Amino acid sequence: MTEQLVSDSRDGLTAVIDAIVSAAGNAGVDDVVLARLRCLHAADQDTLLKSPAELGLDSLTWLEVLTVLEERFDILLPDAVVVTPESRTVLGLARALADCRRAGR
Repeated sequence: MTEQLVSDSRDGLTAVIDAIVSAAGNAGVDDVVLARLRCLHAADQDTLLKSPAELGLDSLTWLEVLTVLEERFDILLPDAVVVTPESRTVLGLARALADCRRAGR
């Protein structure tokens, strides 16, 4: 069971990072920021706990990240989850995604 949770978290993290890169590319963010976002797969935990603004993303792009995730996984991230400070980080959003997938939302 623990291995499954680790796998879900890792899959969620990969999904969130891919959604961030996709949404940022669609939003036309600066090439330097986009290159930095592509490196999130190898980032340390401190980087994964940065806010969208600290990563170079505006609030509309972060909203697009949520939309991309909901469409890719055919789930609805509840408003109560999305508005929490934890969900406004890469790692927190990955955890929220994994929780929603397990709950079948």
